Amino acid sequence: MEDTGRGLFRCSRPLRWLILVVLTASLAFLLVSLRFPAGMLMGAMGAAIAVALSGGKVEIPGTVFFLAQGLVGCLVARSITPDTFSSLARHWVFFAAMVPSASAFGLALGWHLARKRIVPGVTALWGTSPGAALLMTVMSENFGADSRLVAFMQYLRVLTVTLFAASLPLIWGVGQVLPLSSGDPEEFDAGSIVLALTLSAAGMVIGKRFNFTSGSMLFPILVLPILSFAGLPAIGLPWQLYAASYCVVGWSVGMRFTRSIVVYALRSLPRVFAAIVVMIAACGLLAWLFVASTDIDPLTAFLASCPGGMDSVAIISASMGGDVPLVMAVQTGRFIFVLLTGPALAAYLTRRMDNESAGHGRSGEDGAERFAPPGK
Repeated sequence: MEDTGRGLFRCSRPLRWLILVVLTASLAFLLVSLRFPAGMLMGAMGAAIAVALSGGKVEIPGTVFFLAQGLVGCLVARSITPDTFSSLARHWVFFAAMVPSASAFGLALGWHLARKRIVPGVTALWGTSPGAALLMTVMSENFGADSRLVAFMQYLRVLTVTLFAASLPLIWGVGQVLPLSSGDPEEFDAGSIVLALTLSAAGMVIGKRFNFTSGSMLFPILVLPILSFAGLPAIGLPWQLYAASYCVVGWSVGMRFTRSIVVYALRSLPRVFAAIVVMIAACGLLAWLFVASTDIDPLTAFLASCPGGMDSVAIISASMGGDVPLVMAVQTGRFIFVLLTGPALAAYLTRRMDNESAGHGRSGEDGAERFAPPGK
């Protein structure tokens, strides 16, 4: 017997899919028109949350989800170019200070949110991690975090950072506020599509073999830069393929939301937003110190230090005359640093918090149960 859902969506599965697609297209068009960061992804996630909360669950096939992750990994990998490393060589002191400092700020804020019982421990650490928002959301579940709350925290940070960065022309009085996505048609060929799908499939197989669900995304990120340095031209994929991938990932995360998790997220919104503002201010202060002691211009220093939103920051930097290779070098370096160190640090800090809770005798309703988020 076919599942007909419940609540508002007492209808057939094909009709629920149609509702989801139409709502996604409407929200994505609105968000992209308003120049929101990751408008397609956020539109898909918002549509899926609305459908899920109305009782209209739809299932995303696992293989489709993993392939979508892989294609997003291909998109991330394109930002790691030879220019990235040449810029690092010229400004290695700036890079060496900025990359771990921004990551430390994120961990410190995550630790604070966890200790204050605002957000559960490992979820708080992943939610404040200043890496690529989508990758942090996908990877977090592999390490015991609640991907729904991580997505809420990550994209709130991305939105806040991007809106602030986009206002810099008004603050500095130069350039102009430009769209947050280029919209330029991308050249592509069948070979690029085959390569991207092959790398995604290989990552999926490796991930399943080692029980690491993010493998399909990480494998292209690791392999494509090596192929690029070896002389392979950068792959180009049609924007429709990227848009479909963003929709699949957004739907997968959004469909996991429940009424209780939405209430939980909204209740923590003021304090999470305050933590994001503190993080932006801390990174801005570090950027100012380097401006005062080096020849790096203020715009480049601040955009390089921004905690997240790599694609939006790159576009803003290019449109306003910033040093794009340096900005992307720091952003990419921080992303790789978080990728390599984040899981281990999050696990260590989570154990510390668990030990402290045990040491204070917290148990049952006063301890772990009170600290836990709404059930998945």
